[in-house]
Amino acid sequence: MADTYEKDLAQKSTLTLNDFIRVVGADNVSYKQQVSNVASALGITPHAIAENGDLNSITTIGLYYTPSTAVTASITNKPADLVSAFSMEVQKRGDYVNQIICDYAGTIYVRGQISSGWYSWQKLPTRSEIESTTGGVPIRKAGNVASGESFTIDISNILSQNEGFALVALNIGGNALIGVELLFLGRGTSKVKALLGTMSTSYYTATYSNNSTWTITNTSSSIMLYTAIISK
Repeated sequence: MADTYEKDLAQKSTLTLNDFIRVVGADNVSYKQQVSNVASALGITPHAIAENGDLNSITTIGLYYTPSTAVTASITNKPADLVSAFSMEVQKRGDYVNQIICDYAGTIYVRGQISSGWYSWQKLPTRSEIESTTGGVPIRKAGNVASGESFTIDISNILSQNEGFALVALNIGGNALIGVELLFLGRGTSKVKALLGTMSTSYYTATYSNNSTWTITNTSSSIMLYTAIISK
């Protein structure tokens, strides 16, 4: 009887309190088994993925896992670089299915399915990968320097003089505003241009060295605040 209840519930998109009572109140089943039946019906109990399994065929809402790297190696339609054992959550709304995989190292992969088929697996980048990327993720740098002091902008990861740049907003005087400037900095000694602002160039100097680094020096008598956005 409990097996029938469980199968019925597994077909339902939402569960009610009465559905829960039907399973827990089933006759001739131990309490432990009753709880297990409810958990399974709710999709809480993880299901082991069998050896040589196909992830394309797993579209029922629930939690799944591979018990070993050997099983992972045997299954098909997994992420290309996935080698360790993993857990997977399947989400579903109507005909739309999402699979979310997390391996033992914490690497996360996601993909979706619509009526025309599965999309490719997408691997979520880690924080270190985002911070070290050279492929278009901007890096922000901000701070302040006193009169006579400098700060640097490293653009060593910009691949050529025609790719990438830094935008640097300068504020002389802080709240007691004396002048502002927006600088464009590229890779090369001539790649500097004041885009807009009211600041006299006597307030700062911009020098380029080592084919990688801009040094901005505060030559005013007041504090300099700066914010730099480096596009790579």
